[in-house]
Amino acid sequence: MRRLRTLQNATAVFAFTLLAIEFLDEFVFGAREAAWPLIRDDLGLSYAQIGLLLGLPNVIANFIEPALGILGVMGLVAEQFGLGVTMWLLLLGPVALLVGIPRQASVKRDV
Repeated sequence: MRRLRTLQNATAVFAFTLLAIEFLDEFVFGAREAAWPLIRDDLGLSYAQIGLLLGLPNVIANFIEPALGILGVMGLVAEQFGLGVTMWLLLLGPVALLVGIPRQASVKRDV
């Protein structure tokens, strides 16, 4: 019973944390969106320039991220930062856990 109560408390804290993160995300997004007219007036930008400011990071990311993904798969990025061994340990860790899980012996029942 005590274990169930602890699990319920942990679940409630986890759910509250996720809701707090979502609230902060929406709050910051809303504040930033509401501030764009003030930023536009203060910096003397046009709507096209604001659109460029908002869209340019996504366009650049579309070119950079696939290359980083390919390099990450090949392990070159990890090797560059000295994380080659760490990367392979992280990849092989779950496999080792699965191999180490004991299997239940099949029980034969006479019917």
